[in-house]
Amino acid sequence: MDSDKAIQLQHQIRENNEDLQSFLRELNNWESEIKRKDEELKSQKRSETELLKDLPPVRTKISKPKTKKKKKEVKTSENENSAEQKPVRISSFDYNAWNKFDVEKVLKDMDQNSNVKSDSENSEEEEILQIQRQKQKAFLDKEKGNEYFKEGKYDEAIACYTLGIQSDPYNAVLLANRAMAFLKKG
Repeated sequence: MDSDKAIQLQHQIRENNEDLQSFLRELNNWESEIKRKDEELKSQKRSETELLKDLPPVRTKISKPKTKKKKKEVKTSENENSAEQKPVRISSFDYNAWNKFDVEKVLKDMDQNSNVKSDSENSEEEEILQIQRQKQKAFLDKEKGNEYFKEGKYDEAIACYTLGIQSDPYNAVLLANRAMAFLKKG
């Protein structure tokens, strides 16, 4: 019996050894495959960086040639007549141009433009306020209708919901509530 156990033990050792060696082979194959893929990726990175070297930088140091200040001053004086068409932008360090800048004229132009715009803005604001008032009225009518509905007064609830729908015809809740009141009423 000891010899049978010894044979079985030797057989198990061989099987374990074969399993271990197959595992190590697979591990070595995996390692070599990973190394190969890593080399491929590194070569791709090199080619991408070589391509990027040929491209210009995102923010170049190339700038427009600077014009002389005298030309700017001439342009500002020419454009004073056409200031209504396109406002001239004065650079912050051009003090002579700022000395010639007429603040009163610009403020008058802004006031005139704001008066023209304010009439249209006022009408738009009035429309917006009117819409908001109608929505608030619709909300109040809905709340009153909900109270009547809870009390079982379906006719009064329908009347309130109908008034709310007239104020805010796009409110789906009012339509649904009125429909439910009609169903309860039969």
